[in-house]
Amino acid sequence: MTKQTLFTQKDCVPLPSDLVGEILVLRTDFFFDEYKRPEYQLVYFEHDYKKSDNVFCRFLIDREKSDYQPSDFIGVLKPELVPEWAAKKIKAIINRKGREARAAVRLAGKLEKKGAFLYD
Repeated sequence: MTKQTLFTQKDCVPLPSDLVGEILVLRTDFFFDEYKRPEYQLVYFEHDYKKSDNVFCRFLIDREKSDYQPSDFIGVLKPELVPEWAAKKIKAIINRKGREARAAVRLAGKLEKKGAFLYD
């Protein structure tokens, strides 16, 4: 088995102010040895909670959610370096989010018909 090369700063662009929809690359200096592989560096930033300084994201390798400080990231992975497997995972996340959003709209419609007040 060949050792895979970790992503470095040369593979990234600096973090923008709006991280939504970006593939972020984690530093590995705080990883356990078994996780020091490039596939564990890639996380997807789904939404901004604005209630803390933490960055809430989802690991692409296993879709596990986690949060980090902005200083834990090297940057945003350059689009031309996004592995095919990672692009497929992001498409699956986006498709699932779309289904959840459509289901939420349907539920809201049903609740409104029953006279429930969804807004203050």
